[in-house]
Amino acid sequence: MRRATTRAGAVAASAWLDEWAATVSDVRVHGTTHERPIDRFGRETLTRSARSPPYHFTAPRRHIVAADALVAIAAGRYSVPVRYVVLRVTLCGKVTA
Repeated sequence: MRRATTRAGAVAASAWLDEWAATVSDVRVHGTTHERPIDRFGRETLTRSARSPPYHFTAPRRHIVAADALVAIAAGRYSVPVRYVVLRVTLCGKVTA
């Protein structure tokens, strides 16, 4: 799939990826776990680690979302919804992980 260079292209790419994830990626047997991801998601019991302090980010910043749906902040890269790829986003407020 070509890189989306417009908002409409990004929306179309996001819709295509959602369909692909639902009909191909999540239902095929994973090579390492030998299970379908959709079956594992249902059993997943992630809980927040009490030992990790919350991460606070308060300064608004503008970023262009990379093709891999990640934005770089300081030394970290953080995922955003695929529909924002190639768009400029403003990150602001208090984000707690």
